[in-house]
Amino acid sequence: ATDGKLYGTTAYGGTNDKGVLFQFDPATSTYTKKIEFNGTNGSVPVGELMQLNDGKIYGMTREGGANDQGSLFQFDPASSNFTTKIDFDDTLKGSYPEGGLTLADGKLYGVTTRGGVNVNNELPDGFGVLFQYDPATNAYTKKIDFDGTANGSNPNGTLAKTSDGKLYGMTTSGGVNVADDPKGYGVIFQYDPATSAISKKLDFDGKGNGSNPNGSFLLASNGNLYGVTSTGGTNNMGVIFQYDAAASNYTKKMDFTQTSGKLPDHAKLTEVEIINSIPDNSMQLEMHLFPNPGKEQVTISLDQRVSSATLRIMTITGQVLIERTKLAGDRFTLNVTDLSAGVYFAELSENGRISRMKLIKE
Repeated sequence: ATDGKLYGTTAYGGTNDKGVLFQFDPATSTYTKKIEFNGTNGSVPVGELMQLNDGKIYGMTREGGANDQGSLFQFDPASSNFTTKIDFDDTLKGSYPEGGLTLADGKLYGVTTRGGVNVNNELPDGFGVLFQYDPATNAYTKKIDFDGTANGSNPNGTLAKTSDGKLYGMTTSGGVNVADDPKGYGVIFQYDPATSAISKKLDFDGKGNGSNPNGSFLLASNGNLYGVTSTGGTNNMGVIFQYDAAASNYTKKMDFTQTSGKLPDHAKLTEVEIINSIPDNSMQLEMHLFPNPGKEQVTISLDQRVSSATLRIMTITGQVLIERTKLAGDRFTLNVTDLSAGVYFAELSENGRISRMKLIKE
C-alpha cells in the first residue's frame, strides 16, 4: 500500500475462525491483525486486495454478509475503518466471489463464482455473474449473467485488463466441450467495459488445451496473457498456456506431470524481472525525478532520448496505478494529483532497457 505496509487476508483463523485482514511492515517485520471477520462483515476472504488512488483498500469475501453469500468491503489504512459496501445475494448480484477487483474507467469490475439468473441441474446455485461497482456512488450494477455454453459458467479469480481497456477472465465450467464433464471444461472470455459486451474467445477441450481453470491471468510485460488450468492436458494434470489477446491465439506451453507438480489450484503466475549480474550501461536508462517528493506534477528527465517508452507508476507491491505508453523524447511531465500521499515506484522501460526510481507523493 502507499503507506509502505503490506496488506492481506487469511481465509480462516482469528477469533471467529472466519479469517482476518492483516498488515505487515517489511521494514520492521511487524505483523498487525487489523480486522476480524465475523460472518456479519463477511467471512472466508480468498481473493486479492487492491488499493485505489484515494488510499482505500477494496476486497471481497466468499461467504458471510447479510445473505451469507459473500460481500464487497472497503478498508481505510489511515483510520483502520472497515465498511461492508455490498452484500451479494444470489440472483440479483451473484454469490460466492473468489477473486479480486479490477479498476477500469474509474469503476471496479469483478465476478462471482455462483448466483445470477441462470441455473440447471448440474449448477443449481447459478452460473455466476460479472459486475461493476462504482466506489464514488456505492452503486452496484450486474453487467453479465454467465449462461453456460455461450460464455461459460462459474468464473473465478481476478479480471485482467489489457492495454486496449478490455477485461479478460476464465470460467471453470461451461463452454461447448463437455465429454466426461457435463458441466463443461470452461472458457476464456473478454469483456468490454465501453460497450458492456462479452465475447467467448476460447473453449477449453480437456486433453488438447486443458480444462477447468480456476485462477487468474497474468498480463506479462510482452503483452501476452498467461494462465494455468487445474486439469486437462496430455496427462490430465493441468497445463500452462499463453494467450495473445491481440491475435486471439492460444499456445499451450507445458503439460504438468506427477514429477513437475500437478493440478494447480486457484493459481496466478508471477513475472520476475531478469537483472544482469554485470551492469551494461547500454541497457540502462538514466532517469531523474523532480520535485521528489512531489505534490501535483513531477518532471521526468532522461540522459538520452526514447522513441516508444512505457512509464508506469506502481505501489511498492507492484500494482500499476498509472501507465503511459509510446513516450518519445527526453523529458516528460506527470500529473500525480490523484495519487494518495505515500511511496511509489516510477518505472520507465524501452526495448529491454529499464530504470526504476522511488517516487514520494506529498
